[in-house]
Amino acid sequence: MVQLAGLKHLRHGLAGGCRMKEWSNLNARSYTRHLRDAMEIPGRKLPGGTSMVANLSFNKKIVLFLTWLLPLLAGSLPCALHADEIVILFDQSGSIGKYDPKLGSKAWLITFLQTFNEPHRIVVAGFDEQVTEHIDIMTDSRPDMTELARAVDAISVTGKVTDIDAAFRYLLDRGKYESVKFALIVTDGEPEIWDGKLGYLSSAVRSDPRYADLNALYDQRVEKGWKPDRLFASLGKRFQDRNIELIQSSLPLLEVAFGGRIIVWDVSGQSKYLNDWAQMAKAQYLSIPISDNTDPVRRLREALEALQVKASEIFAEPLPEDHHVRVEKVLSAVLGGQVDRLDSTPPSPPTPKAPMIEPTPAPSQSPTPSIAAQVDASELLPVWQGASLIVAGISIVVVTLAWRSHRSRLRAPARETSAAAITGILAAHGFPDSTLEMALAKSAYLLGNILAGDAAGVSGDRTTFSLPVRQGEVDVHWTTLDGVAGMGSGIEISLFVIHFEADKLLTCRIDRIVFPRDDVVCRVKRADVVHQSGNRHIAVLREFENGADDWVLWFRQLARLEGMIQQSRHGDQ
Repeated sequence: MVQLAGLKHLRHGLAGGCRMKEWSNLNARSYTRHLRDAMEIPGRKLPGGTSMVANLSFNKKIVLFLTWLLPLLAGSLPCALHADEIVILFDQSGSIGKYDPKLGSKAWLITFLQTFNEPHRIVVAGFDEQVTEHIDIMTDSRPDMTELARAVDAISVTGKVTDIDAAFRYLLDRGKYESVKFALIVTDGEPEIWDGKLGYLSSAVRSDPRYADLNALYDQRVEKGWKPDRLFASLGKRFQDRNIELIQSSLPLLEVAFGGRIIVWDVSGQSKYLNDWAQMAKAQYLSIPISDNTDPVRRLREALEALQVKASEIFAEPLPEDHHVRVEKVLSAVLGGQVDRLDSTPPSPPTPKAPMIEPTPAPSQSPTPSIAAQVDASELLPVWQGASLIVAGISIVVVTLAWRSHRSRLRAPARETSAAAITGILAAHGFPDSTLEMALAKSAYLLGNILAGDAAGVSGDRTTFSLPVRQGEVDVHWTTLDGVAGMGSGIEISLFVIHFEADKLLTCRIDRIVFPRDDVVCRVKRADVVHQSGNRHIAVLREFENGADDWVLWFRQLARLEGMIQQSRHGDQ
């Protein structure tokens, strides 16, 4: 059964030639679940506290891992050599001006293609109350510029609300953060999930369990016959505050996953939130308004040139000497509706500084396929190259796993605090399968592990993987800048983040986190503290005093708390 499940997806990847839309939309969570079903392996612990995966022999674990890995290798053969991704997310809620986020995204998309020579994958998506992917192309097969521009122009921008939380969660849910080298978020509006003038509350929010209590109040008042304006007056601010709170809780995770590879372009130039959020996520903030009354062509030129520089830094690809000229050509073509005049051939690489070997003549180019053709059928690598890649991948994985297994028997794990090291430490300590999956979830943000889709926290929020904490389960101890010691109770805990209460806004150093029930103390060496709202704060854990040993204690406590919640749920049932 395992072989059949693997071969089914292997055939899909090879025969389909890595159809970009189909394979990129393959749900990692469902695939892992299908694999488990085929192996008759439950996703959670057995009554004895272990799992069937934990009981498998080392060789069988390798087979299981390769069964999961092979379809991914096969499905991504045509794009395996060019994994770097650019994600462009633009606000597709209704705009009143010609120079809106969609135009800015279109101009940048074409500017990138006209500037950089290395092949990349580009995903263009719009967001209002949810995220919709519109374009997904590989730049090694040069797209037709006219058709590309038409595809962007055809995107509807009539959304009723602007939920920036949806854009952030989309990035956190992508699955392969290592491959996303550059993410651009373009918006001209403040976060708004309830349009009071239209009397429209986001349908996504209405079905979101994170708003369950507020939705219950909404339903009760609707049943009593409250009118839309009265509903908005009584609950609008509470929904808005919750939305902002959720956005802020995801910012530390965005920092860990992406860091400076996210750029937030505020095309209004006056958002009171975007700048602060960009700083909290360690993203780059670009405040260049392109509204009708701000000399939009000049400001759009400034934005495109700034994005050229930032992209060059992120991709470590030098800008061509005429990159300013290329921006001018794009602006003239995009604003004048003459994109067909732009060259669809790859841009020339930058002029080398030192003498180089004379290059061989490039082969003649074949006609450029349409965007639809690129989306539906990517070029397929020859069978022998695909087989070689799979064999090489298997060899590397087997040798690496065998070496790690042998090393773990010879000496204790090294005191490393990186996500990869923590993953190895957990495995070496014999964590049961469900616990290891939960622990891998945060590492998956950094390593692109497919188990991220199957390791959602019991709260149901994939973005934060958080566990609710009862009073007295976790205590956070800190010292203020004035040297005053204090303590607060933990509210929620996740893999690298803890939410806790404090009486006032804190500027402090986290000293230790204590689990009184087991008398466990994790001494914190470095953590960032962010005020969330009211008396609620967030500590993003960077480093423990005892390194790997404290990380093991930390994850064991997470496993214990998860087990308590699961037992409580089973008891309720």
